[in-house]
Amino acid sequence: MKKLWLASCIFSVSALSHAIDTKISNDSVVFSQSNADTISVSISGPDGYNEAFTTEADFLKITASDINNATDGSYQFDAISTEVLGKTTVDDSNGRGLALKNIVNSESDSGHFRLENGSIVTTQEEE
Repeated sequence: MKKLWLASCIFSVSALSHAIDTKISNDSVVFSQSNADTISVSISGPDGYNEAFTTEADFLKITASDINNATDGSYQFDAISTEVLGKTTVDDSNGRGLALKNIVNSESDSGHFRLENGSIVTTQEEE
């Protein structure tokens, strides 16, 4: 009976998940996910550039000028969103007793783009 209940809980949680919607335009990259409590994005690029952006909302917009002072080059992004579904009490193994921990659902997305002359470019045009 416990296994059936656990399986139905896992199915219920996974049925609630919503993927991150990532939209790239020539002036910004927008990440959104309905019901997200936080969205965090890491962007890496030329000359060791690496920056993290975080919001405590379901929407994050990063403009071309926010990224490495709009330096030309190829960039990679990794995004993760979290939604707090509830809380649970667990017995920590550190000997301090009970602790309250969040139960979360998370989604992720990754991709790439180029910055050229202050604009975001996602595809190469064929000649």
